Amino acid sequence: EMVWLFDSYTDVGGRDNNEDAYCVLTRDDACLFAVADGLGGCKCGEVASALAVQTLKAHFLESPLTLDMGQAFAAVNAAILAQQTETGIVMKTTLTAVYCTPEKTVVANVGDSRSYLIRNDRIVFQTVDHSVAQMAVLAGEITADELRQYPKLNLLTRALGRETVKADVTELPADVCDRILVCSDGFWEYVYENELVQPAASPAAWLTALRTVHAQRIPSRNDNHTAVAAMRRREKE
Repeated sequence: EMVWLFDSYTDVGGRDNNEDAYCVLTRDDACLFAVADGLGGCKCGEVASALAVQTLKAHFLESPLTLDMGQAFAAVNAAILAQQTETGIVMKTTLTAVYCTPEKTVVANVGDSRSYLIRNDRIVFQTVDHSVAQMAVLAGEITADELRQYPKLNLLTRALGRETVKADVTELPADVCDRILVCSDGFWEYVYENELVQPAASPAAWLTALRTVHAQRIPSRNDNHTAVAAMRRREKE
C-alpha cells in the first residue's frame, strides 16, 4: 500500500501579518492537503483563510473516505459569507486542496493558490488560477511563462466569500502522481515549474531545495508564502 509522507511551512514574508493558512490531515487511508490565502491585506483576510481551512478540515474529518470536494468548498463559502454577515466586514480567500484516497485523487481550487501533481519528475496536473493574468494566458495574449511578470498578477476573477462561487474540481486516478505540492502565490511566483520537479529524497529535502530558490528571488516586501509538499512511499508488502 501507499503512504504519503509530507512536510509544510508558512512564513509571514515581508508583511505585518500572515493571511495564509494551511492543513495536512490523514485519517482512514485518506489524506487532505490544503492552502488558503486571505485577500485584502487586512486582518479579515487572516480570518477568512483560517475559516476556510477549518471548515474544509471539519468536512474531511466527518467523512474521510467519502469527502465531496464540491460540497465542502460550497460549505466553506457559506461559512465565510455567514462571517461577513455577522461582522459586517467583507472578507475573501483563495483555497486549493488535494484529497487522496486509495480510490482517487481529487483536486479543487478557487483563486490563485496552486496545486501541482508530479509524476516521474514531470508535472502531470496543475490547477488553473482564477486570475486576470491567467485569463490573458488563456486568451493567448501572454504565454504561461510571462504570467509571473504580468502587471496585475494578484487580480483575481474568483475567490471564496462571494455570493455565487464554484470551485473547479478535478477527479483523477489514485496513482496519478508520486508527489504533490500545494502553495500560495507568494511561493509559486518565485519558483518556476521546471524547478518544482527537481528530484528529492524526502518532502523536507524537496521543500528545503525549493525554499532556497525562493529566498534568492523574493523582494524585501514580499508576500506571505506557504507550501505543503507530499511524497508517496510504497510500503513493503
